[in-house]
Amino acid sequence: MKTEEFRQLIDRRLSSIEIDSQMRQKILQQCTLTAATKPTCFRKNIIKKVTACTAICSIVISTAFICIAASPPLQTTLARLGNEVTMLLEPIDTVSNSNGIEMDVLAAMSDEDMVVVYLTLQDTQKQNRVDDTIQIIDFATKSQRLAKSELLFSNINVLWYDEQTQTATLRLIGQSMHGVKNSKISLDIHSFLSGKSYGSMISTNYTLADVLAYNPNPSVSYPSKIDSYSCSGDLMEQLEKTVNMGKMPVLSKNSEVPITIPNFSWFEIENMAVLNNMLHTRVAYDRNMGRFKLMDTNSHKEVEPSQLTLQLETFNPDDTHYYTAIEEQILTIPENCLFENIEIWGNVISYNNYVEGNWNTTFKIEDAKTKSKTVNCHIEMNPWIVNKIEISPIGLTIYGEGEMLSDSSPVSIEIYQKDGSLVEYNGSSSSVEKNFIKLKQIFETPIDIDTIDRVVIDENVIQFDS
Repeated sequence: MKTEEFRQLIDRRLSSIEIDSQMRQKILQQCTLTAATKPTCFRKNIIKKVTACTAICSIVISTAFICIAASPPLQTTLARLGNEVTMLLEPIDTVSNSNGIEMDVLAAMSDEDMVVVYLTLQDTQKQNRVDDTIQIIDFATKSQRLAKSELLFSNINVLWYDEQTQTATLRLIGQSMHGVKNSKISLDIHSFLSGKSYGSMISTNYTLADVLAYNPNPSVSYPSKIDSYSCSGDLMEQLEKTVNMGKMPVLSKNSEVPITIPNFSWFEIENMAVLNNMLHTRVAYDRNMGRFKLMDTNSHKEVEPSQLTLQLETFNPDDTHYYTAIEEQILTIPENCLFENIEIWGNVISYNNYVEGNWNTTFKIEDAKTKSKTVNCHIEMNPWIVNKIEISPIGLTIYGEGEMLSDSSPVSIEIYQKDGSLVEYNGSSSSVEKNFIKLKQIFETPIDIDTIDRVVIDENVIQFDS
């Protein structure tokens, strides 16, 4: 047998062996790495060749969107979106005042399973309680047609802020598996934060080795559904798949774990552990928020892991509004690092203003009047199959069937307009139920779908006709 063939055979057999965190550290501690042999992390950039997709069967046109000429006030407030975008919106313009803060729901738009709502918050008393860092922390959405918890607004962001009028324009994105058309939606906001500031990084004086020693066998659960989470880093798509498949472990509360950080009064650590080469930290939510970083004590440089934050929602007794009470922060740990050399650091994100009130309004999402485009196709993703793609002004939806595994290759999606430019998107959602798979990319801003030329999924090109 040739040397190379023998090496590949050994690699394949060794790759099936799983080593837990404790055993891995014992092995690594026996190894002395010199400067010449010290492993280095590289980011791999893969350039894929684009080929035509021969599996496209048909293009189907179906009703999917609202398209009503925008009123002059709407065009003025949302002028930065452009006239073409505001023409796609359904004007609402309902106002609610409380505690000197005015909320104006300007407009909305929807497709088969998602709704986007634009609104403004203005401090009419000019007390600097509204700014570009505003964060809504306690709010509720209800629908007269949909059952409780079937409509979830999990994405709220500030589009821009007018300092002169102290007005922030926000976008809310909600989703429902059962559709939102012809729904009357009630929006209630009870409190928000503003005046965001960042503190300095502070060492917790704990290493990963300390955490592993204090809590070697943590109690965990595997929630089948996490309503809201955020993710970033090179392993983002892999982490998202693990969460959506219900395979991401979540720590249980454990007050007996002797991990306390006296200087960090802005939240309470309810549990901390190393699981599957990831640092899990369960924290009780407070007005001030904290984030953890990993620092290499030898190089004195920050380790850049992928990050995942799971928001576990706690509903109030009246079941009409909710806030995030508990969250779990997860950091991936680089391969082959010595836990005793990796120290845990934290920083505080604080807010100067906590504003309470009762801002509420009800509006209707009318039936769609413009059209989305649907492409039926057959694209092998191994081990699942893409069988339909739908594009609307809000985003691109990919439908599939089969089994999406946590270690399945990430899906590369590129959307090109007819002028050759790429469509930008700033959010995504996914759902996996039995053999049904649904992925959605949410556009940075709504677009006119007639400007879409093609969608590239991995090496497959899906052409959209005019």
